[in-house]
Amino acid sequence: MFVPQERRYPGISRAALAAAPPTRTRCASPRACSPSWDELLSRFSHLPDTFPQTKRHAAELTAGTDHERFDFTVELMLGGLARR
Repeated sequence: MFVPQERRYPGISRAALAAAPPTRTRCASPRACSPSWDELLSRFSHLPDTFPQTKRHAAELTAGTDHERFDFTVELMLGGLARR
């Protein structure tokens, strides 16, 4: 039986917006969140070279709380702008 990606890994589509569940306890079950973070880390790590920052910081982009991921991303972008 076909199961859409969104049902197999709840919240995966929100991870790129730093709105994925920040802890495993906010999921229906701890097993439900683990695959989504693992898969997202794998996908970020295997992006083409046209996404160097995302590949380089895949672990940071998939760890921590919503606020930590947001702050990290903003600091990374502002740091890049400051160097220009």
